Amino acid sequence: MKHKLARAMEVIAKHEEKERNELFSDLPSRYMFLANFGPVSGIKQEQVISFFQKQDGFERVITPRNNRPYLVLQFSTPETASSCHAKLHTTTVDEWSDKVILLFYAKSAPAQDESYKSIPGLILIPDFITPEQELHIYQQIQSSEPSFELLNLRSVKHWGYKFNYHTNHVDPGKIEQLPPFSDEIIESVMQLGKVESRPDQLTVNVYEPGAGIPSHVETHSDFEDGVISLSLLSQTVMNFKHPDGESFEVLLPPRSLLIMTKEARFLWSHGIPARKTDLIDGALVERKKRVSLTFRKVRASPCNCPYHAQCDSWLSTPVGTKEHNTKIEDKFVKEIYDTIAPHFSDTRHKPWPKINTFLEGLPAGSLVCDVGSGNGKYLGTNPNIVKIGNDQSLKLIEIARERGFEVNACNNLYIPYRSSLFDVVLSIAVVHHFSTVDHRIQALKELTRILRPGGKLLVYVWAMEQEAGKRKFGQQDIMVPWHMEKLKYDPNEHAQEEKEVEKHEKKFMVYQRYYHVFRKGELKELVEGLPGMVVEEEGFDHANWTVIARKC
Repeated sequence: MKHKLARAMEVIAKHEEKERNELFSDLPSRYMFLANFGPVSGIKQEQVISFFQKQDGFERVITPRNNRPYLVLQFSTPETASSCHAKLHTTTVDEWSDKVILLFYAKSAPAQDESYKSIPGLILIPDFITPEQELHIYQQIQSSEPSFELLNLRSVKHWGYKFNYHTNHVDPGKIEQLPPFSDEIIESVMQLGKVESRPDQLTVNVYEPGAGIPSHVETHSDFEDGVISLSLLSQTVMNFKHPDGESFEVLLPPRSLLIMTKEARFLWSHGIPARKTDLIDGALVERKKRVSLTFRKVRASPCNCPYHAQCDSWLSTPVGTKEHNTKIEDKFVKEIYDTIAPHFSDTRHKPWPKINTFLEGLPAGSLVCDVGSGNGKYLGTNPNIVKIGNDQSLKLIEIARERGFEVNACNNLYIPYRSSLFDVVLSIAVVHHFSTVDHRIQALKELTRILRPGGKLLVYVWAMEQEAGKRKFGQQDIMVPWHMEKLKYDPNEHAQEEKEVEKHEKKFMVYQRYYHVFRKGELKELVEGLPGMVVEEEGFDHANWTVIARKC
């Protein structure tokens, strides 16, 4: 235990960048470090709060900066902190898998996490309006046309232009002019000099307690730089996430103004988790009704920002003809899979049961073409059929060939086989990597072209509608990060850390892959639109929409 205590103090001192005698007090104080209970511990702060609320004088949990592997407990007096220390220090907690509680008196409260201020272009202005202005604006919103549109636990209305949540784009026709109450707000914003273009679109959301909005980046092709959000009635916590996985929680108080420009607007995604409480200043706070006013300037020309992975204007720019990849398909699909091929292959071993059953049920001698075969996961099933793999990643082809499979290089947009050749064609997790509707249709056309009459096509694509507890998508065209540990694939990168902080300290290379996630019925509709194809079965498997179709 002596070594464990010394190591815990060493970790805290390292992160605080101070000597131990500057941090720790031999005498009781109101503040105590709780070691090994930071964000990487697997124990939520809500659980920590609930546990320590049973101790006399406990006031709150303070979260140090930068997701550090410890927390700070604040008590009303040094005496109540001392009482808690005497009861709990070096004890274990059954419901936390016998995790040991290590408490150290702190000389003072550490600085709280305000690192979100490092997000370039993010500006938060508290008390931008007065309580009287807040009430007036809310009353005007309630009494003004148009009427509210009801969504899931929130109501929305638009002025200037309507944002269509089904297409994730602005409808082109102008609707109601901006309401008079917005003029004063816009004038005050423009005087700040933080945004260049005067907003001409307003969206008002009324959030009921428990409501949220999925994480998203405001559509590049629809709006210019400068997204402005004014909060009314109550506070909430908004999450900001960088494509490399770094994230911050930002408290938006009532009457505060949030301005997103540059990276904050174009690169970082933002969203509000759907929950009924927020952790604010170390205490659980129940949400109340909240109103947000979002002002934006509708774009008149394509976006030319440098953040290509998030820019739908750039993503949809084709290169050459329909038989050639778009820029996004080259840079964020082909190049990425060549880069991550060994790591990707290590995570792809066992065939999914339904696909395996489909292949095992084929008649002996069937000729099967797997387009997008990757490391050959499905080429090793059913020895009684003939299987040919195909992929555009040369690195994955090398891996599959090393396993003894027959695999060729090809692009799904132009498959180098004669028409009506194969009994069965597989497309597992491929079509969702094409960035335009034309390319998704072209890919499906090629799959059906090489299929013989009477042959069957099996297609799997990622689903927009995920299972409970799985990831949620705020839009259909997304970038999905692939995290590859530097330690595992670049052993000379840096030395190993001690076990307590190893998980927290590991560094990752993050690679972004493009996906178009399909809504229910979308894949079926595309396949049914192909000449001579009849959909025999539509299903949902492993968070994918699936279709089995027959060629007439």
